[in-house]
Amino acid sequence: AGRDGAAMNVSGAMTLTMWVKYTGITGEGFKIGLERKTKETNADAHVWGETITGSSDGWTQLKLDIPAAEEAIANINIKVEIGKGAGTLLIDDVVLKRRCRPKRILPKTMREIPVLKREAI
Repeated sequence: AGRDGAAMNVSGAMTLTMWVKYTGITGEGFKIGLERKTKETNADAHVWGETITGSSDGWTQLKLDIPAAEEAIANINIKVEIGKGAGTLLIDDVVLKRRCRPKRILPKTMREIPVLKREAI
């Protein structure tokens, strides 16, 4: 549910962000993602980020853009998948936001150009 208690449209485009700090991640590493199941066919519509290994230079924000689903989504799970290996991973401030379409705004000069009507000849 959203901040005001309203349901979020989980079929639309979204952005998942989280702050992570990791040290000595080896082997298969880790990745962030969003698991989605469609309502009609119960098909997977998952989205995963790139696999990460090594160490971060302090806290780093990871961002995953999630495209709109082609079918309605029944449920979602935010995931951090950790593969075989070693290391330390700290996670903080996980946020899932709906992406809005940018508004098309004409430059001021375009708004001030008068529309001329053509007369029929």
